[in-house]
Amino acid sequence: MVKKVELLANVIGNFDGLKAVGITNSGLYIMNISADGEWTISVE
Repeated sequence: MVKKVELLANVIGNFDGLKAVGITNSGLYIMNISADGEWTISVE
């Protein structure tokens, strides 16, 4: 069963920003990234 945790960004064009999302349940998570340019992500 797949459950969406949070939509981080939904922007056409450039996006420059950050958003923190807390995950309280342990388990496996998938990040689905769709972009037509360079991007970075940091998981802490």
